[in-house]
Order: sequence, then structure tokens, then C-alpha cells
Amino acid sequence: MYKLLFIFVIFLHHNINSDPIKKDLLKDIQLFYPSEIFFEQRTNSTDNYIKGWMVIGGKGLARTEFSPPNNLVIVADGNWLILYDAQYDRTSYFPLSYGLFNILLEPKKLKDNDDYIVKKSINGNLISYTVISKKSGRDNMIELFFRIDKETSKKEIVGWNILEGNGNVTNIKITEVRKLETRTKKLKKYFSLTEAMRKGSNVFLGPYKRELKKIPNHGKPN
Repeated sequence: MYKLLFIFVIFLHHNINSDPIKKDLLKDIQLFYPSEIFFEQRTNSTDNYIKGWMVIGGKGLARTEFSPPNNLVIVADGNWLILYDAQYDRTSYFPLSYGLFNILLEPKKLKDNDDYIVKKSINGNLISYTVISKKSGRDNMIELFFRIDKETSKKEIVGWNILEGNGNVTNIKITEVRKLETRTKKLKKYFSLTEAMRKGSNVFLGPYKRELKKIPNHGKPN
């Protein structure tokens, strides 16, 4: 589940390099800082969509939750990617450079680095960006999709795909985007996952109602 967050963390840096296509990508995604995003996620191993909710704040900040019965909370606090399974009270920490999609977790690596390729294509009112790492292989890539309103020329992000070399594909379809005020107190709270939040009843900040019966995890956080 945490893979869906990887694509969003590419949004969290403002100065990549002088590549015009990379500049176009950053210009388009920065239109949505900060935003509340509702989406549906599906993998190629199932035809069922899982509903999800995310808040993007820029600068390595994001929060993701899913509709019940999924009880996973994913927080990027600018330094760490935190995965919290609320049902089992289990917390895992990963650096933002973790994993196959480390460039998406730490996009500053794109700066002055020719290892990463960004391609752009336009088909009617749909703009597509493809991000590829030469080291990871051309079978590993991220595709981002934006739609242009022909009457207003405004752009909106409509979804993305994560393609892995092992054949796994994760598809995200955005159903709604709401712009947020940058100075709201709640915005800062979205990007934290404190011990008090985990012990209390306010670990979930998203729109989904749920009844959660915790199964205690007596081990230490991973």
C-alpha cells in the first residue's frame, strides 16, 4: 500500500534542474500544493478499487489513509516515511530514499543528475509525463496524467501509474482535488504521527468512519 505514496513524494521539491521537461513537470504539479486528494487505487492483480485519501503539503510532507477495512496510515514528515498499522499497533520507519522508487521519495536527486529521464507527451487535452531511472531499468517507471480544460486552460491532475520490472502495476485514479489553505493549523497536524496520536483515538484524520478493535503488538516498532 505504501507504494502509492512514492509517486506523491516526487512533488516535494521545487528546484530540480534546467531540463525544460522537468521544469514543466514541476510547474504542473506545484499547482496543487497544498491539496486534499481523493482517489481510487487498483493493481493489475485485482479488479477491485480501494478508496483512499491524501493530503500533500510539499517539502516532503504527505499523509495517506484508506477506506475501511484497511487501517494503514502513511505519513511523510519531511525526513521519514512512517507506516502505521493501527489495527496491530505496528509502526515502521523508512528514510525517504528507501526502496526502488527512492528518486520519488527524495526528488532532489534529480538535480544535475542525468540518470533520470522525464518524457512528456500530449494527446488532445491529456498531458502525460513518464519518469524513468536508468539504474532501475526502463521497465520501472512512473506515469503521471494531467487534463487541460480547453475553455479555461486550467490543468488538473487525474491520476498516475506505477510500473515495476516484475510486472506489477499500481493504478491511481483521482476522483477529486481540493486546494487547502497553507496557514491552517490542521495542515501541520496532517504531517505528524506522534506516540500520543497512536495511543489515542485521533490517529485517523481522514473522511472515513470506522470502528477499530486494536490487536496489541507487544514488540518494538520496526
